Amino acid sequence: MATESEEDTSTIFLLTFCTTVLLPWTLIKLTRASSDEAAAWRKLGFGADSEVVSCAVRRRPSRLKRHSTALNALYLVLVLAEGYLLLAGGAPAATFDPHEALGVDSGATQAEIRSAYRRLAATLHPDKNPDPRAHERFVEVAKAHKILTDDAAREAFERGAGQYQQVGFATPELLERPYVLGPLLLVVVCWPLLRLRSMGRESAAKQAAQAKAQQLYVGAALGGGSARQTASHPARQAARPSRESLLLALARAVAQPLPPALASLAGPLAAEAAELREADGQGGEEKRFGAELAAAEPAEAAAWSLLALHLARRELAAEWRPRLQALLEEAPSALQSFAEAAAAAEGFCEGGLDQPLGAVRDLAELRSCLTQAVPFRKPRPFDTLLQAPHFTPRAAVAVAAAMAAPAAEEAEVAAAGAEASFAEAAEAEAEAALMGTEAEGGGGAGRARHKRKGKKAGGKKRGSGGATASDAPDCGGSAVARLAALADGARAALLSSAGLDGAQEAEVRSFCRVMPRPQLSARAYVEGEEEEGGETLPGDRLTVEVCLSLPHERAPGCPVHAPRSPPSAEAWLLCLSDAGGARLRGLVGVAAPPGAEHVAKFAIKVPGRAAGSSLRLEAHAFCCSYVGVDAEAQLAVPVGRG
Repeated sequence: MATESEEDTSTIFLLTFCTTVLLPWTLIKLTRASSDEAAAWRKLGFGADSEVVSCAVRRRPSRLKRHSTALNALYLVLVLAEGYLLLAGGAPAATFDPHEALGVDSGATQAEIRSAYRRLAATLHPDKNPDPRAHERFVEVAKAHKILTDDAAREAFERGAGQYQQVGFATPELLERPYVLGPLLLVVVCWPLLRLRSMGRESAAKQAAQAKAQQLYVGAALGGGSARQTASHPARQAARPSRESLLLALARAVAQPLPPALASLAGPLAAEAAELREADGQGGEEKRFGAELAAAEPAEAAAWSLLALHLARRELAAEWRPRLQALLEEAPSALQSFAEAAAAAEGFCEGGLDQPLGAVRDLAELRSCLTQAVPFRKPRPFDTLLQAPHFTPRAAVAVAAAMAAPAAEEAEVAAAGAEASFAEAAEAEAEAALMGTEAEGGGGAGRARHKRKGKKAGGKKRGSGGATASDAPDCGGSAVARLAALADGARAALLSSAGLDGAQEAEVRSFCRVMPRPQLSARAYVEGEEEEGGETLPGDRLTVEVCLSLPHERAPGCPVHAPRSPPSAEAWLLCLSDAGGARLRGLVGVAAPPGAEHVAKFAIKVPGRAAGSSLRLEAHAFCCSYVGVDAEAQLAVPVGRG
């Protein structure tokens, strides 16, 4: 039988144990490090000197920190050491050979086996040799003699019975002792329990932060500024928070984890904040907001100043940037809590929230403005163009004005065409009056055709018992959406007139490819009657499916194109509301990757007031990552009288 020393066995066991622990962790780290964000942006067409590529290069060392690199090096050393020991024959997977233990050939007779046993027993028996190693050797000799002379023992050995075969690989003798095995099992059991406990604490802290953020939003909606002013639940309708109050409520929410560090920045940031507020004017609303800001805690005022400077695209001192990054990392979760509070406004006041859909739109816009560093408190029509690379305010104004001029010309042409059509219709009507009943019948047929066409456009889907509606992306809305909708040649000419060179035009073209072009569709049906074509009646449980499709381009490993903010995935808010946004029916947050479709289902009850008419609903997709790329779909569900 091949044996090995206890030192080699323990070393190999230790190396094996370490590699099994470090291997999954190392694979995860290497997988994360393999997705090079800078290379992905360059693949999309962004130059090496572009802002987004430079930010990706600066973030690259953070993927493998110093302790991570040291552990990876340790893992490599352990693997090499273990491979060396295995190749050197330190721990072969040996099995028990009775003939080798007795020192006889495999074809030895029974007499030769007994003779060899007696000869070895005379020197290895514990009564004649007190050496522990001799005792271990004697046990092996006795086992071999038993196997080779007893038919039952031989059969058990050939079947691979455990009591006659060495099992295991590189198991040190130390682990067979109870005082070592007990603590080892304790570590194996206690470590997951401790991890679960820490996860529970993190979850509780997250829930507490969400509740705090919701209270702050409620305070802003009720006209208060802090959570202590929202203890009571007044029986009145809450107002839609102003943009100034909304930004201050967000500053209060994200400043909670970092009050000591931010409080020290309140003084230096006061001058910058005062300059921003002076630029906004000194109206009545500004004075009220100034009093509210003056009453805030130093940390909250500092957080507001940092966020306001970020939205204004002001350059910050080096010592302020880490604090701003920490605030921007906390802002998405706080704004999501704000949106949930706005959707559940009926829970904190009897009248609900005034304009809940507009409130959710403001929250999504604030989140996208923070991501793209675009002004939020007093937005201008050309501000959405600042998301594109190489766009200064001067270039944005020039491009927005150039795009607005053709739109005005098209509007004039359309108005002239409408006037001509109206004149032709008036002439036709006069001619029909002179022609008598023949022309009158033709006019009736025309009206009938118009009615049939309108009924078909009403959206009722035969055979499905519901209604459908869809809305292609409206490229005539924001300036950045109109820029992305232009043909490459027209866009290049427009950018060239604004002072951008060829390389900059190429990066703007790449940005237009990765900017979302949402396609939103909605379908309504009564649960269980999708294929029956039944009539929708008052009191039915109506299911509305809202499908968001994002066909725009994005390379793997690329976050949102936002070089001034921490990396983040593309996020959306899907909402369902009544026509006009008077009531919010549902809200769902979506982390939708480009090229994918996400379906959200909303269950509503058909009200009795819709009997004999149509239940008009609106589906909205608010982008939380880019400004000015929202989508809307209107839905009309015919309701019977029952």
